[in-house]
Amino acid sequence: MRKVKNIIMKITIAASAIAMPAVALTSCSTSWNTNHIISTFYNAYDMLTALGITPYGQTIANSTLKLNYWPYMNSYVDESKTKFGTFTSSTSEPNLKALASMEIDTLVTNEWDRTNEPTYKKTGFINFIAYTSMADSAAAKYSETAPAGTFEWYDYKEGLFSYRNAFTMLAKDLDKRFLPNTNIIEGQQSAFNSYEERANNIINADKEVMKDLRAQFQASTLKDKYIGIFAGQGGSGSITPVESITAIQDPFIYPEMYGPETSDIGMGAKFPKPNTISETDAIKFADNGGSLAAIKAKDAGTLKNAFGSKFDKIIFIKSPDQLYNDTITLNGQLNQLKDYLKTTPTETTITQDQANKNKTNVKDIVIVEYEDWYPTTWGVLGKKHVVKEMLKVFNLFLENENNTTTKNTATTTTFSYPDNKSWNQYKVDQLQSPNKK
Repeated sequence: MRKVKNIIMKITIAASAIAMPAVALTSCSTSWNTNHIISTFYNAYDMLTALGITPYGQTIANSTLKLNYWPYMNSYVDESKTKFGTFTSSTSEPNLKALASMEIDTLVTNEWDRTNEPTYKKTGFINFIAYTSMADSAAAKYSETAPAGTFEWYDYKEGLFSYRNAFTMLAKDLDKRFLPNTNIIEGQQSAFNSYEERANNIINADKEVMKDLRAQFQASTLKDKYIGIFAGQGGSGSITPVESITAIQDPFIYPEMYGPETSDIGMGAKFPKPNTISETDAIKFADNGGSLAAIKAKDAGTLKNAFGSKFDKIIFIKSPDQLYNDTITLNGQLNQLKDYLKTTPTETTITQDQANKNKTNVKDIVIVEYEDWYPTTWGVLGKKHVVKEMLKVFNLFLENENNTTTKNTATTTTFSYPDNKSWNQYKVDQLQSPNKK
C-alpha cells in the first residue's frame, strides 16, 4: 500500500493549490442532501461516470495544467452539475474544511486512504465512504505473483493492475447505500438493478474486446516484439520534462498491452528482463521501494545498463508541461532512445515528424501524449480510451514498417477496435446523482 500511496502523493501535490474557503467543521448532516457524493481522485471520477453517476464535487485533475478533468473525459462532463475543488491537501491528508463546505454525505476515495477513515468519521458530516483503487492492494490486482511460466519478462512480483477489481470494489460499496441509475442506456433493453450489475456488464464486454484484440495482435508482425513505454517526464504522475531519460512506464499498469496472451486481460506484448545491476537499489521497481507506475533508475547511465538494446519498438510519452514546447529538449530526449533499440537506427539525429506529431524519422519510435496514456490507465472510461490509443500506435509501427525499403516482415494488416463487442456509456444528460436507499 505504501508504494501506491507514494504515487498518489506525487499526483496530489501536482493537482493541489486551489484554496478553499475556511468553513467551521460543524455536524449538520441531517439537513444535507444524501446524494452529495464527493470524489477525491480522478480515477474515482472516471468510474463514477461509467456507473452513471455525476458527483456533486470532484477534486481537480491538475492545477498546474489548469485542468478540472483530463481531456478524455470531455464528452462525459457537465460542469454545471459538479463543483471542482481540492479535497485533499498537499500532504495527501483530508482537506476537511473543503469537504465540510460541500455538505458531503458520501466520500469516494482510494483504498490507500482507508488509514484516514477514522479522521473522516470523526468530522460528523461524512456519513458513508466508498472505496476504489489504483492497485493499492492485492484486491485490485490480477495476481500478487505471476503464475509459473506465464511471464518471462520480469524478476519482480507486483501484480498487474486490475481496473476490473477496483471498479467492482466501488460498485459493491455504492450498492450498500444507493439505488442504481434507472436511465436506460442507448442500445440496452433495460436499466441495471445494481451498480455491481452495471460494472459486470462493462467488464464482460471488455473481456470480449480484449479477446478480439489479442487475436489481432498475435496474428500481427508485432507478436514477438519487445515494446517499451518510456517517460519523457519525471515518471510517477510528474508532468515536468526531464533532460535525461531515467524512467520506463511499468508494464504492470498497462495490462491491456502486456497481459498474458493466454488470458482475457491483454494482448501479450513482450517486455524484456533487465540486465543485472550490481549497485544496491540502482533501479527502483515496485517491489524494492519504487512505485507501481514507473521503473526508475538513479541516473540515465544506470537505466541504459539495465535496458540498453532490449527493445524492438519504443513508445515515448512526452511531458504535457508548457515548457515542453522547447523542440531542443524534445529532440535531446529522443536521441537518448537510440541506445534502447535492438537495431541501432541509421539516422544520426532523431526528430519529431512535423507533418505527423506522433511520428519520428525513426520507424521504431513513436511519440504519444501524456494525457492519453498516463491518467487514462487508472479508470474505466480511460482504459477504453488508452486501448484505442494503443491501436493507433500499433498501426503507426506497421505503417512505418511498410514505408521502409526492407519489407520482409511488413504487413498491410491494421488494428481495429471492435465497437460491436464494446459497452455503451451513459450520455451526459443521462448521468444523475443517485438516490439513497
